[in-house]
Amino acid sequence: MDNKGIFSLDFLLTIMFILIISITIVSLGENNLKIASNMEFSVENRLLIDSVSNSINQVSSQGSGFSKIIKLPPNIQQKSYLITVYKNNITIESDNKKGTSSIFPIQLVDNNDLNIYEKKLYNGETYIIQNLENNKINIREY
Repeated sequence: MDNKGIFSLDFLLTIMFILIISITIVSLGENNLKIASNMEFSVENRLLIDSVSNSINQVSSQGSGFSKIIKLPPNIQQKSYLITVYKNNITIESDNKKGTSSIFPIQLVDNNDLNIYEKKLYNGETYIIQNLENNKINIREY
């Protein structure tokens, strides 16, 4: 038997095994980084939507004539988003992800004091939230 051929085959199998393990470890590490990035993005979305819902709740609970100005960030991790306010919750949509936060039940009205079903808030804009007569909430660009 030729010992040189067996040594080379063992060496090649060992190198292949090490390469497979290395590629698997790198792949798992990259996947964990993506998961961590997604979690950070979700946390930032949650913080933003909670901040907006707290502002709406403050205006709603303070009574007629109270208003508050909010400025939305231009993006979250270089991604745009859309916040939609409904009568009892608000949602944020970004990068095919959606989050919801509850608010005190409110009656949304437009600038003409007509009831509306929803109000969309866009990234980078500044809004004023006003509590009008009879606890009607108006949200408009500032």
